[in-house]
Amino acid sequence: MITFATYNLFNFGRNDPGAVTDVAAREENLFEVIRDIDSDVLAVQELIGATPDAAADQLLRLADATGMECLLHQPVGKAAPKVAVASATSGFSTGVLWRTGITPIAWRAIGPGDLWHALATIVLDIGGAQPVKVGSYHADPFRPDRRFTDALRVISMFRQDQPEDQLGTLHGRRKASTVAEPRPVKILEFGRSSARLPGG
Repeated sequence: MITFATYNLFNFGRNDPGAVTDVAAREENLFEVIRDIDSDVLAVQELIGATPDAAADQLLRLADATGMECLLHQPVGKAAPKVAVASATSGFSTGVLWRTGITPIAWRAIGPGDLWHALATIVLDIGGAQPVKVGSYHADPFRPDRRFTDALRVISMFRQDQPEDQLGTLHGRRKASTVAEPRPVKILEFGRSSARLPGG
């Protein structure tokens, strides 16, 4: 059994005294919640960062505080490890974390400048019969009509380059939805889902 979860972090990394009176206490509470969720894979939204590097730093800090992983290591002699964060021009980015022992295979950030919070996608080897594709997305919070049209586009983007028989789960604000047949993920409350995968 493997568990997936999604968490809207709500302005994680925003140090505005007018917004939160005790940033450190709020963040420690957030870290504790993530540790208590104890999921194998966690999709997150609202990593605050004005630049891609700043957004990556927030995900790295979150991973360090919760004991999870977020780095895709490149072959020896190649580029530095990639951080599994999709930076958005809005300053609100998305990312994916996973438990130690799960191996990232492929990563893609989609839609910076096109989608409200960008779409983070990653293929993970979870030790089952086949890898699983995971996505993290935050819809436009202000325009319902844009949310609807973007939802269709995001599913299409997520399926891009995905083999027909590959399992996948796309997580967003408040809910997760399965995007590949057969349906391996049962959607549960609070964005937490679990799946018994073939061969796992």
